[in-house]
Amino acid sequence: MSTKKTGKTDYQIYFSTVTRAGGWPFFYSVNYEMPGGPEAAALTKVGSDVDCTGSRYGGCTYHEHVLITPTREVLDRVATTYVPNKVVAWKMRLKGQSGQTMDMFLTPAEVKGMLVAVDAYKAQHNLTQ
Repeated sequence: MSTKKTGKTDYQIYFSTVTRAGGWPFFYSVNYEMPGGPEAAALTKVGSDVDCTGSRYGGCTYHEHVLITPTREVLDRVATTYVPNKVVAWKMRLKGQSGQTMDMFLTPAEVKGMLVAVDAYKAQHNLTQ
């Protein structure tokens, strides 16, 4: 997200999770692959909800919404792993206080495309940060 007045850009990756068994995962951190090895980051809880409609038969469904705020440097390093015509994944594992984990991913192509779009917007509007 780019702030028009300051030119400062904050990046967020939003995760919307759904689990059924075992109750709330309470996701609190993420480990993600980087070219130099795995790195960890804290998650920010955005919201949660539970749906127990029909729980007598299948249990409740737990929804958690969390995000990470990677730096531009992290995103640039991921973007450097982009290879045209090759599908690769930037793998991430959410970790919950309950012991549950959930694997997620983005592609370096998505990250690179987003950075190109942000840079083009900033150049068009003479934003320097």
